[in-house]
Amino acid sequence: MILFLIEIYLLGCGMAVHFRIKLPDFFLSLMAVFFGLLGYFINLVVLTLFKIHITINFLAILIGLEIILLFGARYYKVRRDYFNIKPSLLFFLISGLGFIASCWYFFVNGWVFYSPDSMYMVIMAKSLLETGFSEWYFASPLLWGIFVPAMQTIGMLFEYEYTWFIQPVISIVFLASFLYLLIRAGRKESDKKWMPIILAVLGGLIMISANMYWAAQFYIHTNLNSGISLFFVVVSLFMAVREDNKSWLGITALFLIMFGMLRTENVIVASLVIVLAVVSNRLNYRERLLTFLPYLGVQILWNLFILRIKPVAFSNLMTADQLLVVTIALILLVVLLMVSDNKWLKEKLFPKMPIILVSGILLTILLVVILRRQAIFVFVLNNLTTMFLTGQWLATFWVVITFLVLVRPKTKLDFDSIFKLTIIGFFAMIVMMGALKGSHAGWWDSANRMYIHILPVMVFYLILRLNIHFSELKIEQSTNE
Repeated sequence: MILFLIEIYLLGCGMAVHFRIKLPDFFLSLMAVFFGLLGYFINLVVLTLFKIHITINFLAILIGLEIILLFGARYYKVRRDYFNIKPSLLFFLISGLGFIASCWYFFVNGWVFYSPDSMYMVIMAKSLLETGFSEWYFASPLLWGIFVPAMQTIGMLFEYEYTWFIQPVISIVFLASFLYLLIRAGRKESDKKWMPIILAVLGGLIMISANMYWAAQFYIHTNLNSGISLFFVVVSLFMAVREDNKSWLGITALFLIMFGMLRTENVIVASLVIVLAVVSNRLNYRERLLTFLPYLGVQILWNLFILRIKPVAFSNLMTADQLLVVTIALILLVVLLMVSDNKWLKEKLFPKMPIILVSGILLTILLVVILRRQAIFVFVLNNLTTMFLTGQWLATFWVVITFLVLVRPKTKLDFDSIFKLTIIGFFAMIVMMGALKGSHAGWWDSANRMYIHILPVMVFYLILRLNIHFSELKIEQSTNE
């Protein structure tokens, strides 16, 4: 299995090298882990769709050929510089060794948080390997997405019951990427050398100090992975605009696909982020198409496939009719994307879209309040209780929300709307979903666990604002002196 994990990492490296020159090697060496797992996921799903029997030998050969093709394509593009070895390439070796060592450590020690939901996902993984998409039992892709069950098949291919070691490894790689991006972005907002590093470490501590986040790092579920993928979607969009480096958009495109395959309701937040990016006019027409069409195409085709097979299981979060409505909305989003270069839309409608979106969210919540007044009151009360008291978040949300409200720098953060409206839209979605299906005031409630989806984005946004705030304080002190 170790050799197969090395092959997965090499597959990720084959994808990551196509971003070299424009993006730093250290960051890409970390992304290679996510790219490799995404590549494994795509291979598994495509083979299953075509009803090809999956064995470890066949997968290893297929992935090996893909690695050769990816590195070969890179060689074809930059033949003159291909063998120009730089010291920064050592990051790939170090990250690869760290990935394998972490997998081995958690494989041996068996640190895992397991619940009935986790069991359902393991059963989904067994269904994938044994019957493909033809039979489902306790759960189906209509309850959760297919990404986490696909990750559980890695261990099953080697005759283990499931892949208990992969989730904490994903968390470690994410935290390293999170700190790096906070420092990189913070240095562009601050003129102090050490302040971005101090604030980045503080941001990491704010997240991992919460009992709920700590448990999620070992929990076989979709929550933390959804938070990780949404973080990379939003932050890579921000970095593309902030640094005027559109290579970041490749990261956006890949993590949008991962985000959509993790949970059925993730499509709502993904669509909101796409609309915000389109109406911002910060990306040109070609960049918008190349960044968002791959995800929309994959999501629409996946939804149509699910509608075709009509999966029936013990519990489903979404009905086939609801999935059809979502698919129609995605097709309309594709239409918006295709006509987004229209002069009237760019000059007249798009500048007003943030206000329209906020108004639409408020009107929708008002409608839910009118129709389900008692249910929404109970849900909001339960939400506030879990967020600040009983949800095992300790001081996390007390700190994050308090400082987001109080710290208001005079200098507006570039592409500020992508953070604000994503956060507002996410909590609006939680409120509307909770009013329809109900909730509990305990830490185990799904809404409480879903806060992890947005927490990394909130912390990143807060730390950037703090960097700007402290820079402004220094300028004010210099002026007064």
